[in-house]
Amino acid sequence: MTGDDLQRPRTADEMAARLAGLAHHADPADDPRDPLRRCKYAELARITVRDLDLDLVPLDKTAETLREVSDLADVLLASALEAAARTLASSWGAPTWKLPDGDEQRAPFVVLGFGKLGSAELNYSSDVDLVYVYEHPGAELDEGEVDLRFCGERDVSPAQYFTRLAQDFGRLVTSTTSEGFLYRIDLDLRPEGAQGPLVVTRSAFVSYYDTWAATWERPACLKARPVAGDIALGWRILRELDPVLHRSSIDYEAVAAIKELKVKVKEGHCRATVRVDVKAPIGLQNIDLALRRC
Repeated sequence: MTGDDLQRPRTADEMAARLAGLAHHADPADDPRDPLRRCKYAELARITVRDLDLDLVPLDKTAETLREVSDLADVLLASALEAAARTLASSWGAPTWKLPDGDEQRAPFVVLGFGKLGSAELNYSSDVDLVYVYEHPGAELDEGEVDLRFCGERDVSPAQYFTRLAQDFGRLVTSTTSEGFLYRIDLDLRPEGAQGPLVVTRSAFVSYYDTWAATWERPACLKARPVAGDIALGWRILRELDPVLHRSSIDYEAVAAIKELKVKVKEGHCRATVRVDVKAPIGLQNIDLALRRC
């Protein structure tokens, strides 16, 4: 690591280039998951060294660090999804189905980031809050009545295919090798939470927020952004959500629920009166004091 590496934050493209270099020079005998993990820890080391230097990253520029950590997660998650998708396509076939009129249609899939990842405020130890969404082939038709035939050798529905892809992706990201792991994944923000399906269609996702979502779920969705897969599909979904999340009118019940939510958030805040400067020499003492006052 040179001084030049620390003078400015790296872009996502630069991190992706470094990952590609690590993957290119990897030993064929190594675990194929390892380049992702080497890239993660090498980049985190660089970000940490830079962040600890107040001349490079003063406190009022801490957002630079959060952005870099978030960009790193984007790069690693996108690469992990690409790897999982390639492996699944090689064994099951590409995600393409034949419609009743004989037309073959490929179904896109996107990973949406929520919470700190979605708002590009990821910290060093954050979980990543993810939601998996796909576009059902023949989406302009009634999904329940479309007779699809998978173009690969298996007989699988889009839901089965993308559920398997999400599972493979999750294992690739969360599993531990000799080089460590990537991220813990939290899927509880998906429609219906832990009780809901692992993957949902675009129309089901939008319909859920329009009809069934709890009061707290809609504000949570305001931070969402696509982080891996078909990014264009992700932004189309979020634009489709705009009128749902920003209604021109609201009923009294919803107003009361929002007020109650605000009170709960305020009550949940730490009541510490000491400002914590984690970069100060006595930062650990400040943190300990703040935690004991929470």
